Amino acid sequence: MTTIKIIFISLVFYSTPVFSRNGTAADLKKAALILYQNKKYNQAAEIFLESFRKKFDARILFNIAQCYRLGNDNDNALKYYKKFLENIGKISFPEGKKENIIKATRKTVIELENKIAAIKHEKEVREKLKREKLNRVKEKELQIKKVAPIMTADDKKNKNTGESVWGRWWFITGSSLAVSFTVAGIFTGIQALNYKNKWETEWKTSDRDNLKLYMNLTDIFIGSALVASAAVITGVILYKKDDSHGSTESSFSITPLFTQNAFSMNLQLKF
Repeated sequence: MTTIKIIFISLVFYSTPVFSRNGTAADLKKAALILYQNKKYNQAAEIFLESFRKKFDARILFNIAQCYRLGNDNDNALKYYKKFLENIGKISFPEGKKENIIKATRKTVIELENKIAAIKHEKEVREKLKREKLNRVKEKELQIKKVAPIMTADDKKNKNTGESVWGRWWFITGSSLAVSFTVAGIFTGIQALNYKNKWETEWKTSDRDNLKLYMNLTDIFIGSALVASAAVITGVILYKKDDSHGSTESSFSITPLFTQNAFSMNLQLKF
């Protein structure tokens, strides 16, 4: 980055500044310069501001911007460099010097804008990676999570005779489908939320289209999970009502039906 030295105040003091905020604008400028020479840039910026408020001097805007830049406050530095350029016409310069100062200041403004944009982009990338990592952990936990069944007297009896509901293929299939659809719904829901945030900040057509796509997928997966869960619950109820448990012939099917504006599922159970 181009270094621009403070050019408007020529007095230099190396002793510890003693000043009052109720002092004159000139006294405050002197105190601010001493703080600047001691590399106390943020404090110097505050005192320069106090001086500027007491007496308008467009040159002080440049010094304030310099202090903020050296103090790594890029946003305020950019703000006061721009204010300086807006008011530079109120300052008298030797012939040919004004153009050089304007050129150097504009270059610094561009460098600050690029730096701020790069920092913002890096922050967004880190946050996105963090969210994606968290989502992967949650998805993995949902996939491996198993709920231990509460064994009743009937369950224990069925287990001993090899007829436990937990071992029935339709129960395993239906439960797996319900969990899979739920996980998929959570994933697409998170993606829809991410594209919603991007659409509201960047207003890109691609983000809007992706938002609609993931919202529709979320509705489909959540609806499928509910249907699969209802099928399993219905199967368990019917199975419990059958006292004999002697028949091993059973069927279980879920048939999705897609149309242009709707989605439905056909459930068939046979025991």
